[in-house]
Amino acid sequence: MTRVEINQELAKLREERTRAMREVDNIQACMNELMRKRNGLDFQLKLEEEFGEGATLFTAMFGDD
Repeated sequence: MTRVEINQELAKLREERTRAMREVDNIQACMNELMRKRNGLDFQLKLEEEFGEGATLFTAMFGDD
């Protein structure tokens, strides 16, 4: 294998690594969004348990008045 061939292979591997890292970042972003939505649902369920169905943070803080 020549120096040029080795450099070409290294370049290919770097591109592959960059694509893989981008894919991991995209997957992590999707996971973060799903966790955010899950936490929001959990929070809403806690509000509804404590203050009744359809409760919002505003009604929990200031009441129905």
